[in-house]
Amino acid sequence: MVDYLLMNSTPRAIPLIKLVVQKVIIEQMNRDGMERSTVELSSLIESLDWNGNLEVRQGCLDNVFALLSLHIKTEAISILELALWK
Repeated sequence: MVDYLLMNSTPRAIPLIKLVVQKVIIEQMNRDGMERSTVELSSLIESLDWNGNLEVRQGCLDNVFALLSLHIKTEAISILELALWK
């Protein structure tokens, strides 16, 4: 769905891209107990320039996924560290 929205050049696609990314990523992170990471990620999603061409929008989405990956790795390391200390 996101791929289709990224290729869509109408201005109405931009709010939908933000909404889909927010719902899919942020809500899943909240369910997984990563609430503190969602603030930074949510503000990044809102601040990115989604109005550019396909390459710009894809780059914005890549930035979001890179930050998401960093937060997931940090959370996994924290869980591993807790397990090692017990």
